[in-house]
Amino acid sequence: MNRVAALKSILTIVTALLVSSSGLADTAILVALPSEQSALGREIKIVGQPVELAQHRVTIGYRKGEKLYIVRTGAGNLNSAMVTQALLTRYKIDRVISIGVAGNLNDEWKVGDLFVATNVVNHQEGKETTGGFEVKKESEARSQNSGDYWKKCAALQSNAAETAQGILTNGIPQPVRNEGCTVRQGRLVSGDSFIASTAKRKWLRETFQADAVDMVSIGIARVCEANGVPCVIVRALSDNADESASTAFANFVQNFREPATVPIALALAEWLAPKPAVSSPVVPH
Repeated sequence: MNRVAALKSILTIVTALLVSSSGLADTAILVALPSEQSALGREIKIVGQPVELAQHRVTIGYRKGEKLYIVRTGAGNLNSAMVTQALLTRYKIDRVISIGVAGNLNDEWKVGDLFVATNVVNHQEGKETTGGFEVKKESEARSQNSGDYWKKCAALQSNAAETAQGILTNGIPQPVRNEGCTVRQGRLVSGDSFIASTAKRKWLRETFQADAVDMVSIGIARVCEANGVPCVIVRALSDNADESASTAFANFVQNFREPATVPIALALAEWLAPKPAVSSPVVPH
C-alpha cells in the first residue's frame, strides 16, 4: 500500500470514530436509486471517504446541524435488512428515512404520485398448502414495541406527507413525471420479487388491501422495529405493477434525475436536527 492510500485509509477510520462518538443526532437516509444517492451527495458536506459496511458504501456528512449517513441498499430485503442492522449496530442512529420507488397497486392513484407508507407488510411471509398460499397474520409478524415508538413513527409519517405536499405545491424541482401528481398515504407490501403481473397485482390489492409494493421496505421496517429506531418510508410510484411494469419502471428511473424524494428526505432531516442552544440575555444589575 502506497503512502497516499495508507493516509486515506487512516483518515477514513479516524473520521468514522469521530463521527460515531459525537453527541449530535444521527439520521440514516437509505436510498434505492443512484440518482437519489448522487443528489444527496451534492447537498451535504461529506466527511472523509465512504465507509465500507456490510458490503455497502456509507457516505457520512453534515447538513444544517444534522449528521447524515447515506447508503444505497440495493434490491432485495436481505440487502436492506443487512445494511440497516449494520448501521444501527455501529452508529447511534436516531431515525431512518428510506426513499425510493414502488409499484402502484391502487387504481385511483397514478404513476408519479408521492407515497408515504403508514405500515409495511411482507407479502411473501406465510405457508404454502395444498389449498394455496396462507398469508401470515399481521399481528403475528409485528414486534412488541411501546406506544411511544409507534407515535414517533406516526409523527415521521405525518411530517413526511406534509413536506411532500409542500414540495409539490411550491414547485421545488422534481421529475416531469410528477407534474399534476399528489401525495398519497397507505399500506405498502414488500417482498423479493418485482411485480409485473395484473393477476398478482390484483391478489396483493385484495389480500392485503395494499396500495403499493416494493422490494426493500420490510427488511428496513423489521430491523428498525427490532432496534426501536423510528423510521419512515417515502416512495415515488414508478409503475403499475402490471405487464407494462418493466418498461414503465425503466423509463421512470431514466427520467428521475432530480428526484422529488430527495428534498423530502433533507427537509425531514432538517426538521429533526438538534436546534442550537440560545443563550439567555445578560440583565444588568
